[in-house]
Amino acid sequence: MKRLAPYLAELVLLSGIYLVTARGGLMLGAASGFATLVWIPSGLALSALLLRGYDRFPAITLGAFIVNLWVGASPGVAAGIATGNTLEALFGAIALRRLTGFRESLERVRDVVALALVAAAASTLVSATVGVISLLLGGRLHPPNIAGTWSAWWWGDLTGILIVAPALLTWQSTAAGPPRDERRRIAEMAALALCLALIGGHVFFGWFVPFANAPRRPHLLYPLLIWAAVRFGPSGAARINLVTCIMAVSATVAGYGPFVLGTLLENLLGLQSFMAVSGFATLVLGAISAEREHARADLELRVEQRTAALRRINQDLARREEQLREAQALAHLGSFEWDLASNRVIASDELYRIFGNEPKTSIPYDSLIAQLHPEDRAHVRGTLERALAHEVPFELECRIIRTDGAVRMLQSHVERELDASGRMTKLVGVCQDVTEDRAAQEALRKAEAKFRGFVEAAPDGMVIVDRDGNIVLANSQTERLFGRDRSTLLGTPIETLIPERFRGRHVPHRAHYLEVPKVRPMGSGLELFGLRADGTEFPVEISLAPVDTKEGLLISGTIRDITERKAIESRLKDSLRDKEILLREIHHRVKNNLQVIGSLLHLQAASVASEEARIGLEESQRRIQSMALVHELLYQSRDFADIELSEYLTILVAKLGQSYGVATRGIDLDVSSPRIRLDLDTAIPCGLIVNELVSNSLKHAYPDGRRGRVCVTLERYDATRFALVVRDDGIGISPEFRLDAIRTLGLQIVRTLAKQLRGTFEIRNEAGTVSRIVLALPTDGQTAFAERPTALG
Repeated sequence: MKRLAPYLAELVLLSGIYLVTARGGLMLGAASGFATLVWIPSGLALSALLLRGYDRFPAITLGAFIVNLWVGASPGVAAGIATGNTLEALFGAIALRRLTGFRESLERVRDVVALALVAAAASTLVSATVGVISLLLGGRLHPPNIAGTWSAWWWGDLTGILIVAPALLTWQSTAAGPPRDERRRIAEMAALALCLALIGGHVFFGWFVPFANAPRRPHLLYPLLIWAAVRFGPSGAARINLVTCIMAVSATVAGYGPFVLGTLLENLLGLQSFMAVSGFATLVLGAISAEREHARADLELRVEQRTAALRRINQDLARREEQLREAQALAHLGSFEWDLASNRVIASDELYRIFGNEPKTSIPYDSLIAQLHPEDRAHVRGTLERALAHEVPFELECRIIRTDGAVRMLQSHVERELDASGRMTKLVGVCQDVTEDRAAQEALRKAEAKFRGFVEAAPDGMVIVDRDGNIVLANSQTERLFGRDRSTLLGTPIETLIPERFRGRHVPHRAHYLEVPKVRPMGSGLELFGLRADGTEFPVEISLAPVDTKEGLLISGTIRDITERKAIESRLKDSLRDKEILLREIHHRVKNNLQVIGSLLHLQAASVASEEARIGLEESQRRIQSMALVHELLYQSRDFADIELSEYLTILVAKLGQSYGVATRGIDLDVSSPRIRLDLDTAIPCGLIVNELVSNSLKHAYPDGRRGRVCVTLERYDATRFALVVRDDGIGISPEFRLDAIRTLGLQIVRTLAKQLRGTFEIRNEAGTVSRIVLALPTDGQTAFAERPTALG
């Protein structure tokens, strides 16, 4: 709704303007009452549709319909004429837009021509034809008057479009022409208006008495029309055409001016013919002026852009020259140009610095030759003479002596420059100070020679391969190891030196090593073999190491023949096997001897009358059995250095239980120990201690047939010690018991053995008797107790 109201208001306003201007035109001698030679609405309607849009056509239809009713036409005739006027405006606007790409500024000649031909000449045919037919059908036009009426109608619409439409279309356009000061522009417009008033007033009205007898011809206005078109472009041309037309029409209607020759209709026809031709010419001249100014502005813009581009190019060139100087300084690279005719050399600043001289415009050729090393001058002169004689480019290396006495090595590349006839006129080239490069190359050569010397002197075979496994270097020791000449090895796969049965597995192993290359032995834990040229195999030991080079990653392998070591290891294994047999036999014999001693003690105990002596002999027998058990376990073990403690204690306690008849007494025995190993010097004392403590519990803790449990446990005591604990739930020890006052042999043995093992011994009542010996933890004890933690008792 908000958009509709302004639209309707605009339609009403446009329709009103159309109505007023149309009524004024029809008052000026209209042919047949409806066809006038002064028809402003045609230009108004076309401008409205071009500037405001095609949807403004209802205002044209409404205004045309009302004005024709006003002057006496029937509704049918008025509707027909209104339709023709509307179609004229729509046809002209649409044709200009779609067929010619029309621009309202009229700054192109093609736009002016399109306006004249398509809108002024062609579209007006529609209005004139439809209007005449409507009048004829409505009985308002007699056949003899058809031609005159149609002609007046067409001329009026054509002139209205050529004179009124350009003024409206270019109303807001800026005057074309060279940039001028605004005040000067206004002054020039005022001068043009004054001249138009003076000359127009004279031509059309004869206002100025001093010029009353001067010729009053319309061509006197041409200079003003040209002035406006050239200086103010299409907008100036359109406005002066409109003002001139208003003055001419006003004068002609009033009976003044050069066009007053007959009837008003005839006078207006002559006037409109003049205005149509002069108006079109003025608009064309204004468009030409605008195009010229646009071309000039475009040329100035192009010149400005080209100037800016040249400025950027010059700046870029200067920057590149500076970069070239910096690059030459960094690369110790200088350039020169030797003019053969003048025998003078123009050199870059860096070349002067290389020679140790101050930069100059040019220097004589002989001055540069004088700085050559005396030993190189003959070589340089000979090279130059051959190049000049054969006119060919050349390269050379020579030494120079700087002004500070330093000797530098120069590498030069020289090209020839020919004139139009093909004759060599100049030599141009570059010189680079390669002193440091040559020193580095010499150092590298020496380093490579030293490296090859180290490789050749190595006692082991050394082979270097690339990422593809191809051999790139092999030393003389490799030749001796494999019985192959190194020339036959280079470029061949490393698998050539490996027995056939291992080659398939070696390729993926090599690829895996390349994923994380590092120094390490090859095939750790595996037996490796090399293959000689004669097909025999030999055991090897190989170490791998990655080597980063400029050619890429290489792998170095050190190969050692371990045939002799394998033989020594075999002999050592045989010797060790013999010793194991001997040790096993020793433990077996010790165990047998201890058992014999135990048997003798048993026989002795059976023949002794004293009970106390018998008990003492039996206890000694059990002690000897505990020691014999250690040797028996060692004899049965594959490791003669130590025994597994839990197994030892389990068997020992079981034998004690059998000796004391625990099965019939209702006493349970329990052993709890992690799997740790003790050496012989620790295991035997521990066995004797357990023997004494368990024997005490079985003898004294359960009198009068009491039942119970005796537990032997191995517990973590602290970070570095463990506790061997014997616990029973018997009657306990006497409250008056003191460990430092003991007289029994068994507890004295326990205390003595604990001290021997650098441990501590304690015994106390705790729901029975608890005996604890705290000893140092063996090497593997940390892991054993971590696997099976126990709480302290």
